[in-house]
Amino acid sequence: MILLSLSKPFFLLNIFIFSLNGGLNWIDYYPIGNHSYWNYSITENNENYKQSVVMTYLESGEQNDFMIETSGKRKSKFYFTHDKEKVYLNNVELNWGIIPFPIKLKCSTSVPVFVFDGYKNEEWAWKGTFQFLFITKEVEINYQILGFELINSSLGSIECLKIKTIYKESDTNRELISWFAKGIGLLKEKSDQYEKQLIDFKIYK
Repeated sequence: MILLSLSKPFFLLNIFIFSLNGGLNWIDYYPIGNHSYWNYSITENNENYKQSVVMTYLESGEQNDFMIETSGKRKSKFYFTHDKEKVYLNNVELNWGIIPFPIKLKCSTSVPVFVFDGYKNEEWAWKGTFQFLFITKEVEINYQILGFELINSSLGSIECLKIKTIYKESDTNRELISWFAKGIGLLKEKSDQYEKQLIDFKIYK
């Protein structure tokens, strides 16, 4: 049940899920830039709060290593690397909840959460384990690109790439729908527990 509550931040992985199928370019739908940021309004369990997401290159790593940090009610750090085909999640740090120190979560293998090309069926999956504290959980994550949809937002009506993610473990089965706008990144995200809407952003190139 612990991972049941920890699984919510994994929905943030979806800000990196894209495909080049049909001529799509991943950098158009989520531009990577040092110190770029996105501010969101979140509604969760009838509560509203703000969340900031900041991207930072890792000085101690290779050029392709970067971190996504979320602030606000749920503070998290996600560590990624990428090559010419995919972006991989390596590790996570969660710093919220009743535990007064950051929880480090290790993936058994790097998770290919951001697919550049090579998936003609526009869907892919990952199976492995997440280990944190003294607990190990078997996890399966399935991704599927659903096509495009026009979304009304504070930035106007924007055509977005729509992606479904299903997160499974022994006592959890969650579904997430995410919408990504060209030149912006994650515009909207919705599950049965919360809804996230983009307020403003800044891309540094």
